[in-house]
Parts: sequence; C-alpha cells; structure tokens
Amino acid sequence: MTTFGTSAYMKLLALNPQPRETEIRKRFAGSKRSYDFHKAMRKIVTEYVSGRVDWSATEARLLAIKKPAERTSAISAAHALMNWINGRPIKLLQKADVQAASPNDIFSVRFSPDFEIEIAGKPTRIHIWNTIRPPIAARESVGMLGLFVSDDAPQSMGVLSLRSEELFLPSSAVRARELAKLLALDIEKRMSRIAAESGTRPSKEDGSERRPEI
Repeated sequence: MTTFGTSAYMKLLALNPQPRETEIRKRFAGSKRSYDFHKAMRKIVTEYVSGRVDWSATEARLLAIKKPAERTSAISAAHALMNWINGRPIKLLQKADVQAASPNDIFSVRFSPDFEIEIAGKPTRIHIWNTIRPPIAARESVGMLGLFVSDDAPQSMGVLSLRSEELFLPSSAVRARELAKLLALDIEKRMSRIAAESGTRPSKEDGSERRPEI
C-alpha cells in the first residue's frame, strides 16, 4: 500500500482533475522522492518559537540555508509563524506521526504534526503548510484531517497555512469524515483505473512539498 505524506496528500486534493491525474501517474511510474523544500524550515522555526533556540542562533541557521529560494521561503515562514504564535507556548513533538488507510485500503496517509498548541483550552497538533502553489483551504485540510478525526476531540489536529496565517480545523467529526471519504474515494478510483491501465502498482515512497516555491 502506498503512503502519502500530509502535505503530499493535501496537494493532491487541491489540484484540478488533470494535474491530480498526472501526480498519481508519476507515483505509478516510480518517480523518485524529491528534495523536501520545507524540512529545514520546520525544524528551525519550531525550535525557535518553542524557546529552545534564541533568535540570534535561529537567524544564523536560516541564513545558512544554501538554496536562495529555500532560504527566502524559510525566513518568510519564520516571521509568519512567530506572528501567528504571538508568544503562546508550544510543545515540540517526537514520534507523533499517525497513519490512516483510505476507505478501501488502496492507500494510506500519514499525518505528521510539527508542534502542539492549545486552541480554546485544548491541545491541538498542528501541521505546517508553506507552499504557494497549489494554495490550500478548509476543503483540502479537513478532507485530510477527516481520515484521523475522533468523535470526542474533532479539533485535536489542524493545518496551519503560513501563507495566509489561517488555521484549519474540523468543526464536526461526522462532516469531516464524510468529506474525507468523498475525496479519498476519488483518489482510489483514479489509482485503481491507472493501475488497471498500466498493470503496475504505485511507488510506496512517501512525499511532501516537492518543488521550490517561495
């Protein structure tokens, strides 16, 4: 069973039908996993806002990123996250990834939170999105989160878009699951059809934001 990373799956949901089809075909073709453009940013900015590393050291780490586009994106993300956190305490997480299967067990999705913060008095695990294209909104975010949502704590997971400084949370476990099922069935249908056409299986490689977009 192939596994999509959090951002890779949301990107798939955000794409129009034809580009979505192209992305799925790439996975069946065994495209190699590309450079994770936001990996360094995630570690640097979350360690700073948690208080583990001061701003002087954080700025030095950001400026040390070699690729200009990646460096610019990371610096922008750092300021956006600082603005959104606004001094509130966060908790860094270790081994917090969870995985959920699609309705017919054709693929799975891995939710990878970057930190935990209290929202309305409740701990919420947040995944950071920092890619320009495609943009994401509540549909893609809740459509992914609905694979994991629990009845007793529907807002225990969220997606923070640093581009718009919006936090997307499920408002209802039932509605989130319904949306997640609807979107996942579309991906399953496309994967099954492409598999039948090509006689191959998709790559098991996990993906994330793959292109350098600032």
